[in-house]
Amino acid sequence: MFLVIFFVISLLTLAYRAFRYRLTYWTRHGIPQLQPAIPFGDFGPVFRQKRFYGELLQDLYLQSKHLPLVGIYLTFRPVLIAVDPELIKAILVRDADCFSDRGRWQGGAVAVDGFNLMRIAFYFLAPKFKNWLGIKFVDSVVESFMISMVRKISEHREHEKGDQDLIQMLLELRSSDLALKDEIVAAHALFFIIGSYEASTTTTSFCLYELAKNVDIQQKAQQEIDSVISKEEGELTVENLADMRYVDCCINETYRKYPQCQSCSEDVPRTTSCRNTTSQSPSGSTVVIPLLGLANDPEFFPNPEAFLPERFENKPDYGLPFYPFGAGPRSCIAKRLGHLQTKVALVMLLAKFDIALANPDAASVRFDPKFFITKAVGGLNLVFTKRD
Repeated sequence: MFLVIFFVISLLTLAYRAFRYRLTYWTRHGIPQLQPAIPFGDFGPVFRQKRFYGELLQDLYLQSKHLPLVGIYLTFRPVLIAVDPELIKAILVRDADCFSDRGRWQGGAVAVDGFNLMRIAFYFLAPKFKNWLGIKFVDSVVESFMISMVRKISEHREHEKGDQDLIQMLLELRSSDLALKDEIVAAHALFFIIGSYEASTTTTSFCLYELAKNVDIQQKAQQEIDSVISKEEGELTVENLADMRYVDCCINETYRKYPQCQSCSEDVPRTTSCRNTTSQSPSGSTVVIPLLGLANDPEFFPNPEAFLPERFENKPDYGLPFYPFGAGPRSCIAKRLGHLQTKVALVMLLAKFDIALANPDAASVRFDPKFFITKAVGGLNLVFTKRD
């Protein structure tokens, strides 16, 4: 019995020391790190569903403002947070060729109603565990449907030339050196759908919520919509949509305050010291860009809690670390479609309805820590009243 106890204690001690050693990875590479803890690294509150992922990442970013980048741990996985805005711009745009390896999206995207924290947490934060436990990033029904749809379209277009759309481009790549499999084509197609649909519906909801809270901003947007549409005898066109610049400002401010992607990441395929950067990233590192943290940094956006569309007036390139869709050659593929869908929805609703809060006393939003996407606890309850 004594030998069994001794063996168990020795095994636990060795495991603990191995884990502690793993959590000194960045220190051993000469990069500052925070204070990770076993077993969740710097993300214990996220795994315990006590803290929204984006807000915790924002806290880590703000703690490290004096550094160009800082090392953190997603469970035992070492990851870098880029903090310096010039470094971030270099990673996303100027030195994008140095951060070109994102890996393949094996298994597609999560079903549009299933952005459950624990599933995604295992998929991203502990990829080895998700393989052992058989955890998928998609529901099997969604995966089977998308692959089946791609195969049917492929068979049809072998006999009849198709349109030059996204699916056709991906199908043509199958005969190139890339030799894409049906599963990869289906994954990209589903990613495009989710990137445009889920993000645009959520952005529309949060924008309407802010307009309901800020009646003066809502009225200004409605005046612009009424003025532009009246010139076309009530018809909404792509051309007059482009003239609604204040509505664009409202959408951009919603992107800033409620970003759908809390972060974006780039993998380093080799030990890299890119131009315009000050630190060297070890081979195999993942660099995370804290989008919510940047968007709520008062250094770049004074009074970040306020909804102020005027921030984006007369600023075509903003000159700020504003990356709602990422940036550079690997920015979101569906950003134009998503933005257009959001704008059309807002214009159609604001042209016909006044929006108000169902409960004016509950005029604050808490992000749901059980989800990775920006989701309000209890939902967003609004009242629509037909305009005269």
